[in-house]
Amino acid sequence: MAGIQVGGIVSGLDTNSIVDQLMQQARVPVDRLYGDYEYKNLENTVFSDINNMLGNINSDLLNLRLESTFKTKLTSSTNDSVVTATATTDAEVRSHSISVSQLAQNSIASSAYTRFSLSHTGMNITKVTGLSYDYLEAVHNVTVEQSGADYVSTTKSTVQNVGTMSKAAGAAIDGANVDSYGEMLSAFTGDVTISYDDENGDAQTLTVSGTFASIGEDINDLASNLEFALNQMMNSSMGTNAVQYISMRAEHDSGTWNLAMYETTVDDYNISMAGTDAGTLRNELGFAEAYTPTTSSTTTMYKYHVADSLANLQAKMFSPTSGVVSGATFTVTDDITTGSITIAQDSSLKVSSDTYSTYTGAAASTGSGIDTTVKGLDAAGFSTTIDSNMNGTFTINDTVITIDDYTKISTNDLLGIINSSGAGVTASYDSGTDKFSIKSNNAGSSIIDLGAYGDTSDIIKLLKLDYSSDRTFKAGSTEGNIDATSKLTDSGLTAYPYTGTFSINGVSIYVDTSTESLNDVIAKVNRSGAGVTMSYDSNSDKISMVSDGIDEITVGSTGDTSNLLEALNLTSDTETAQTIGETGQRAILTVDGSTYVRESNTVSDIISGVTLTLNGTSTSAASIGITVDSDKAVEAFSKFAAHYNELMEKLNVPDVNDDEEKYMEYLSDADRENMGEDEIANYIEKYEMYNTYDIIRKSSELRNMDTALRKAFFSERSGINDSINDMSDIGIEVAGAGDLNTEFYGYIAEFSTDYEEIMSKLKENSDFISALTEKPDSVFKFFANSPDKVEKTDPGYSEYQSKLGWSRYFSNLIQERYTSDTGMIGNKLGAGGTIYSEIASLQSRIESQENRVESQLEMYWAQFTAMENAIADAQSQASDFNNASGG
Repeated sequence: MAGIQVGGIVSGLDTNSIVDQLMQQARVPVDRLYGDYEYKNLENTVFSDINNMLGNINSDLLNLRLESTFKTKLTSSTNDSVVTATATTDAEVRSHSISVSQLAQNSIASSAYTRFSLSHTGMNITKVTGLSYDYLEAVHNVTVEQSGADYVSTTKSTVQNVGTMSKAAGAAIDGANVDSYGEMLSAFTGDVTISYDDENGDAQTLTVSGTFASIGEDINDLASNLEFALNQMMNSSMGTNAVQYISMRAEHDSGTWNLAMYETTVDDYNISMAGTDAGTLRNELGFAEAYTPTTSSTTTMYKYHVADSLANLQAKMFSPTSGVVSGATFTVTDDITTGSITIAQDSSLKVSSDTYSTYTGAAASTGSGIDTTVKGLDAAGFSTTIDSNMNGTFTINDTVITIDDYTKISTNDLLGIINSSGAGVTASYDSGTDKFSIKSNNAGSSIIDLGAYGDTSDIIKLLKLDYSSDRTFKAGSTEGNIDATSKLTDSGLTAYPYTGTFSINGVSIYVDTSTESLNDVIAKVNRSGAGVTMSYDSNSDKISMVSDGIDEITVGSTGDTSNLLEALNLTSDTETAQTIGETGQRAILTVDGSTYVRESNTVSDIISGVTLTLNGTSTSAASIGITVDSDKAVEAFSKFAAHYNELMEKLNVPDVNDDEEKYMEYLSDADRENMGEDEIANYIEKYEMYNTYDIIRKSSELRNMDTALRKAFFSERSGINDSINDMSDIGIEVAGAGDLNTEFYGYIAEFSTDYEEIMSKLKENSDFISALTEKPDSVFKFFANSPDKVEKTDPGYSEYQSKLGWSRYFSNLIQERYTSDTGMIGNKLGAGGTIYSEIASLQSRIESQENRVESQLEMYWAQFTAMENAIADAQSQASDFNNASGG
């Protein structure tokens, strides 16, 4: 390429200008080639854009031959709480009457066997353990008091997790049958009948028979034996296990006894005594036909034991069957004393109950105990010197309490003043330990503030609860739970677990309690073939199992060597196979007048193409409606129409007038030198627009496609079905039908390319919507019918074409005639396309012309340089000649 050239120095000619003019003439062929090249690239863009448009249309056509587009069904229910449904495309459009009389339920079981834990010690009792004979979850507050010459144990049981219980108290039992200490004077043998409502609300009765108490036994044995027999029969009747439906308690008042029956379940079964007096125990138990029991609602139950000595009372209280809590083992440091204890009983894996922060003082008396009833604190036997310093004020939890005259109040009065002060504490005296305690009324580790600056009364010191006395403080806590991630032996289980095997549904599983955690055990069970899913709820601290079906859950076997299932409160005896929990049941439903029984609440084999989900029972039928989801077809056809109309818009180009034709010429570099940036951008925009029109207008391929697509759109598919042969049969017409100016553009459905506008128009098209909702099978077949393939050369090809669904026919036309590699458009595009070849040829020619122009430039400068040199030589010779002549 020529470098920097400076000419005309010798000759005085404007050599640069002359060369530029010569080069402009030399570049005319090159610029013409650049114009052809630019035009051909624009042609490639136009055909690529149209090819992409056809690709979009083909994608839309695919959706228009999917069964789900036309035959997706919607379902509705008149009562979702009873039944809901889903439907496949094969479901018939209609409604069905469904009634559900019983839901299916998999067998379930959870930690139900209850254990004990002593949460508040006293009366020389230091520990309570064991597996309860009943299934209650409760907190038992046990107090022992002296009543005259006798001793009375009162067990107040606050039952958990069942809400309010129904209580029916019977009449006093005849003194000829039981004495004032509760000793049975006659045997209670015979039948006992109760009535109840089953899970369906139907009234039922059941009768238990046997000897429920023998002479010499305690009345609490009568209550316990009767309770056991009734619950055993109820569990059998209800298909459950370890459910405490009934609790019987012996109540005591002034030497007389009566029985009270509690319904201890969450659900109300209306349990009551039934049957006749004759030949039964009904009358002897205090529930005679003529007697109306005293009924009430409560959250607590009371059990009493009475004896003439603490030793005899202890024997009754510790009885494994009829003691304060059945099945418990008590640990004592010595014979029991008067006082109180608190026992937690529940089926959680770590048995505990809420405890309360408590201050306990040192021994308060001179050695013989405090007389809590005598008037005058100075006469009660306190070891602290009492004088006027007892009067005044003292503070508990910022509450100021006043004592006006200590000589006029008893110790019980003092305790009452504290407890009613609003300080949030309960003060009490334990005669067995000779100690006063102040307990927070709020569960957990709450703080108790005793005393404050400015107190004028020494009451806190009197009770041996001051700082200088030997008082103790125990912080309360709320219920805890085990650690499911720690090894089982360290997890906090109330019952210590042993390594070995345990069985569920006959499948033996090994556990190493010294290395494996509860989570490990759960994973093992769920991976096994036991047919259950086990889980642990840290909130309730309990294990639950759900069977894979309605078959009952059985645990334990004679070969089991680990007590883990007992520790998890799932059974009372690992070495005995027994059914636990609630046995599953089948669903019972009536569909269109016919009754069916199924093992699942998901039912898909009654109504073809419909899956029913049973959610509840009802005495009246619900209606399931099945309709066509026409929105899917509307949306799919709207997308197709929008893309089709965009193509029609692209192919319908306007004419170009004389003023616009000037922008169709290629803009060379020389042209650009005299134009601003905005002028250049405006020119290029118009150049591309008007030449695009020109390319489309001149293309025989695009004219062919425009005509072919318009014709194919309304082609008949007469070989498919009788009701729908072409688009007009489903209400689809050319946009602006009747208006020739609008029809000319070839748009369909709506004179728009906007998807939302087209969809809105189609939703208003009653013929189209009716066809979709009333004849979904026919519409689907019209679009998607797919007969066996026939080659073009075969005689049956014409019939095959007539049976081809419209979407397939239209798609085949686009692909075979236009977009395939051999199609009119596909043949032009791509690396082997004609446009690509022409562009490559133009690139080669431009390169050759550029080389030629460059050679001409170098030639011109060489010639002008030679001329300048010749002139310079001539001038030099002339100068030499003149100098010689002059000399």
